[in-house]
Amino acid sequence: MSQAIGDKDAFHPEQYCVHLDKEAAEFSQRFGELDVMEDVAAFVLNPFLTIDVEQVAAKFQQVFALPSGVDMEIVDLQNDIELKVRSGDSNFWGIVSREKFPLLTSCALRVSAYFEMAFSQMKYRSRLTDEHLTDCLRLAVSSYEPNYKALTHSMQSQPSH
Repeated sequence: MSQAIGDKDAFHPEQYCVHLDKEAAEFSQRFGELDVMEDVAAFVLNPFLTIDVEQVAAKFQQVFALPSGVDMEIVDLQNDIELKVRSGDSNFWGIVSREKFPLLTSCALRVSAYFEMAFSQMKYRSRLTDEHLTDCLRLAVSSYEPNYKALTHSMQSQPSH
């Protein structure tokens, strides 16, 4: 619920616009890479879908700063009949040869670890109340930096008896 502004001349909406622009830029920075990650994650989940190899290879290189060669690994992997047959295995990337596909296996393991970490944090956070989730969101978007030295100096090292 909005509060009435007592002094209409004291209200400067441009201050709020600057703050909202800053928040929008930070949001784009934090979540902009998810657009790039979508194709990478889709490939890791199912490497035998029909894709634009050059486009997916470019996104792998962008996300993981890879040297050239990932495009050839993608082509070789998609043409490997034995791997295609085993694509339904739950541990598919565990059976892919690290010697033959070093770039792809490394990236696939990193993508898997990223999503496992994200889901484990979501599981933990799902037990929080709405108030705690609001506090977490506020903390995540805040640029506040606590003064740890001042905080530690203000604390008593041993409580009084």
